[in-house]
Amino acid sequence: MVRVIPVDERPVTLGRDLSNRVVLLDDNVSGHHAVVELSAAGPAVRDLGSTNGTTVNGDAVQRHVLAHGDLVGIGPDVQLRVRQIGPQPGGHLILRDTTAKTAYLLGSRFVIGSAADADSRLAHGPAHAAVLIIHDDGEVWLALEATEEERPVEIGEAFEVGGSRFCLELSPVESALPPTARPTMTARFPYELTVTLSGAAGPLAVLTDPTDGRQVTLQSEQRVALLYVLAKQLKADRDERVLPPLAGWCHDEDVLVGVWGRQGLKGAAS
Repeated sequence: MVRVIPVDERPVTLGRDLSNRVVLLDDNVSGHHAVVELSAAGPAVRDLGSTNGTTVNGDAVQRHVLAHGDLVGIGPDVQLRVRQIGPQPGGHLILRDTTAKTAYLLGSRFVIGSAADADSRLAHGPAHAAVLIIHDDGEVWLALEATEEERPVEIGEAFEVGGSRFCLELSPVESALPPTARPTMTARFPYELTVTLSGAAGPLAVLTDPTDGRQVTLQSEQRVALLYVLAKQLKADRDERVLPPLAGWCHDEDVLVGVWGRQGLKGAAS
């Protein structure tokens, strides 16, 4: 699981001590190892007199202003990647199918697959082999059905789905789009979740699609608990007005405790 740590007006303290905003359970990390804080020049990392030091792109630093793509080392084993999240500076997001030599103007959700309603049709394979989600802050995420992988996609990055090769681009001039370009439908995942953890029939989770009333029922104790933990975090983040893609992210330990209790941490450590 990827953990995304927002850098805002609150300093992001990093270390092994539980009082840190980000706790790093690594023997080579000091109790209060480093802090990332906003400055006039942008976010900066500052070493707090740690035993094993702090690095940026492999170079030891005491204090360093960070840029998009920088790799921050907290001791010898823990690494953090810096990513600038924000709206695109003008222009249009384009998904180019380099195999079929076509291109598409992206909306907020784009489906690649063999289904009739797919935005980019594949001759064979899953109905919805991949989904691109374009969030309000401009970040693009790719979900692949075959591997259940979800990850961010950068401008200029190429990826393959069902034998076709795609590339995400930024086009500043709409008139430069090829004739095959077309907008996609604006859509989200509008599912409603109802969870019962201690009902007469045991744990129960019901996912409902409010657009057509279809429902999916889960009774596996672990799956129900996992949905509850994730939904609870998402609701708390939305109440705090945390924007996607940060909303709903849970630390690994929170998930382990929420699903298996404190013994889950022991199992993960063994």
